[in-house]
Amino acid sequence: MAAKKPAFVIRQYTKSGHLIKEYTDIESASANSGATVASIEKVISGAQKTAGNFLWEMVEPGPARKPAAAKPEPKAEKAEEKPAPKKAKAKAEGTVKEEPAKAKKAAKKPAAKKVPAPVVETVVEPEPVPEVSPEPTPEPEPADIE
Repeated sequence: MAAKKPAFVIRQYTKSGHLIKEYTDIESASANSGATVASIEKVISGAQKTAGNFLWEMVEPGPARKPAAAKPEPKAEKAEEKPAPKKAKAKAEGTVKEEPAKAKKAAKKPAAKKVPAPVVETVVEPEPVPEVSPEPTPEPEPADIE
């Protein structure tokens, strides 16, 4: 007797949609991937996106395809086709005048209010100077006349 073909298979994919492996039942998928049976079932039912950091689907046996939840592959060609922003385009054409650097900075953040520093008065009293009375100058003695 020929082996019976399974009615469905469980497919394990990377997050970017590349097929990793096919399983005949959820239990073997769980045992080999580290994801729980319950989390794989949630992904298959659409209740969550990934289980064990993988995408999962239950399908009839046949050729593999990318699951609907797979992230699209990044395309380097699209970046080149993207139109330039209007300001960059106008700048290239010379129709936009460049703002001075100071004007750009002023436009980005509001000017801070200048608040004068508080005035603190410091009173310094001079040290008392001791009074010195001048010494009396000696009077010249009369010269002896001879």
